[in-house]
Parts: sequence; C-alpha cells; structure tokens
Amino acid sequence: DFLAPEFGLQEKSFDRFTPKFGVSYMFSNTQSVYANLGGGVEVPAGNETDPAGTFGQDTVYLLSPLLEPIKSSTIELGTKNILYFGQNKLLQYLTYDAALYYINITNDIIPYRGGRFYFTAGKSHRTGIELNTNFNFNYGLSLQGNFTYSLNKYDEYLVDSVHYNNPGKFADYADNKVAGIPDLFYNITATFAPNNLYGLFISFNVSGVGKYFADDSNTLEVPSYLTLSATLGLNKTIEITNWLNVRGFITVNNITDKLYASSAFINPDYLNGKPVYLEAGLPRNVIASLQIGI
Repeated sequence: DFLAPEFGLQEKSFDRFTPKFGVSYMFSNTQSVYANLGGGVEVPAGNETDPAGTFGQDTVYLLSPLLEPIKSSTIELGTKNILYFGQNKLLQYLTYDAALYYINITNDIIPYRGGRFYFTAGKSHRTGIELNTNFNFNYGLSLQGNFTYSLNKYDEYLVDSVHYNNPGKFADYADNKVAGIPDLFYNITATFAPNNLYGLFISFNVSGVGKYFADDSNTLEVPSYLTLSATLGLNKTIEITNWLNVRGFITVNNITDKLYASSAFINPDYLNGKPVYLEAGLPRNVIASLQIGI
C-alpha cells in the first residue's frame, strides 16, 4: 500500500539493529589473534530503486522500488605477526596478517537487463581467506603480497519469469556461484631501493584476478587475467639546489599489452542472440608524475 502506481511514488523506511563485537589477545609484542562479529544494513541506492524507461518493453516497472535493504552478518578470525631475524641477515623481518571470514547475506541486490533493473536474491554467503605479507630483505630489497581466495554462493534464489512472458515458471539458482565476484585476487610487488642511491627505487608488480561468472545461471564466464607493471621513481625529495628540489616517478602498466576483460555487465543484454557483457581493460599505458619544490 506504500506504492502509488499511477505516479510511481512510494514512501518506505528501513531499520535494523547492527551490533559489533571484537576481542583480541596478544601472545607477545609482535603476535596477536583477534575475532570479530558484526552486522550491517545497506539501503538500495538511487539508481537501483529508480528503474530506467523501457518504452513499453517491460510493464513491470515498479519492480525496482520494491527492493529491500541488504542485510549481512560477518564472522572474522585472524592473526597478525612480526618476525625479526636481525639487521645483518638476508631476510631482516617478515610481517603477515591472515584472516578467515564468513558473511551471510539476505536480500543481495542483483542487476539485470544491463543494470537497468535490480531485484533481490533470497540468501547468499561469502567464505574466504585473506593474507597480507611483507618481506624486508637486506640491500634494499622488499617483497609485498596480498592474496584473497573466496567461495561465494547463492543459498536461496528463485527467479520469477514474469519478465519473459512465461508466468508461473521459476529458475532456481541455489548453489550457483554469485555473479560478478572472482574467487581469487592477488597482488605481488618486488622493490629494490638501496640506501646508497639516495631515494631512487625500481619496483615490479604482478596483479591477477580469477575467473568468474557474469550471470546468475553461471553460463557466461569472464576469463581470469594477469598484468605486469614496473615503476622507476624517487621515494624521497632530492635537492637540486638550495631553492629547488624534485620528486617523481614513471610507471608502465600492462607491460605486455595484454588483452583482457577488466570488468563485466552482470546479467547482460543480448544483441543478435549474443551476450554483450565484457569491458576491455586498458592497453599498455604510462603514468608519469613530477613534483617540483621551490
């Protein structure tokens, strides 16, 4: 009764109690463990509740205003540690932060028809592990790495076919992977910045994303990709004269000029019977920055 179909107007309010609890324990000055329990609520965004015009192609234009808020509960367990080996050792110290998490979600908002409309999946969950590491070696060498691996699935998800002229029929996507979320992310950076080069450094980076599906039925796959980049720069200001100093860097991204899909439209439109859903990533590109101080 909060809808006025003749005007497309509505009034609606959302409320939810979202407590958060956390506990941590330090085994020493360099090692700790922690546990967090929390919840969240996210009201639908403006573009999600305001459906685009379809010029009579879709008469159920009030579907988007019927969206409910996304509700989630999160459990996280983790540890942080610093391991010192000595200034004269090849590996001077190592830090890491590892965490396991589980997120239970109700009313996950799903786009369809190229993002023109949105509706909600009943329930879904995310289970994953995250690892952040930093290796600091002698002679100005360092290595940083970030890894995330997750399993993301729909638990309850029935899709009514009213929009496809087949009322009374449903598609059951329970146990399918959540569209648009890769299982794997990773980023590794190696840096060489010796003290005797007065702030000059060079770094190499490897970034990757695992494959994932662009539709709820898990039939349109977005391929995984890996890109390489390199940076040469100054990590501190260099004085040229008493009144002039400089600092800067130059980065080459996607060194191999790899062709890859950096993103995808979820539940996309079809053109001439073929899905249109891949967005190409940037080709090889160069970024330069120069900071001049007077």
